[in-house]
Amino acid sequence: MERRVVFKSDGLLLEGILHVPPSIDHKLPGVAVCHPHPLYGGSMHNTVVEELCRALVEEGIVALRFNFRGVGASEGVYQEGVGERLDVEAAVEFLMSIDGVDPHSLGVAGYSFGAYVAAHAVSEDPRVSALALVSPPFSMYNFSPLSSCRKPKLIVWGSRDELVGLSAVDVAKMVAEPRKLILVEEADHFWVGREVEVGRLVASFFKSALKRPPRT
Repeated sequence: MERRVVFKSDGLLLEGILHVPPSIDHKLPGVAVCHPHPLYGGSMHNTVVEELCRALVEEGIVALRFNFRGVGASEGVYQEGVGERLDVEAAVEFLMSIDGVDPHSLGVAGYSFGAYVAAHAVSEDPRVSALALVSPPFSMYNFSPLSSCRKPKLIVWGSRDELVGLSAVDVAKMVAEPRKLILVEEADHFWVGREVEVGRLVASFFKSALKRPPRT
């Protein structure tokens, strides 16, 4: 099930789409998904973002995709990844408020620019249990929070992605444990024709990382 939602971030109204698995009879994990660069056409309607949400729902995880400030019907203007961090924090807060979402089992995923924003927004956020970054543009942005982030982390990128600009060895050096690094052969930054593949990788990671032991 999908439904349009709105929530506030720093006094601004942001639009989003909430994806909920069918037949919820217990609280489920929730993941907020952050879209690519808005100045290059990035929005919550990006095909990779949409596929991440679809794959998450298939694994029984509630997914929230949303437009950063200044994108689509979201209020405000682009703020170079700084104000957008507040939007990620607000998305997490909104997920926590949803009936059927376990507030102690939350994750954040980001694609490209969204990976940069997510890394800075929630690496030290105690509300967030796991972080997945798809095609993080290490060659363009500072990802220093990952060096001290102790949450389970997934970094997935393609072997033909020039915006990542690092080898697997270099990525391992800058990302603290626990981490899972997946280099997908022949994939580029845009994942054209490979959306389902990357969606499954991310959803599988969160299914494991957000799993809570059964109550006794």
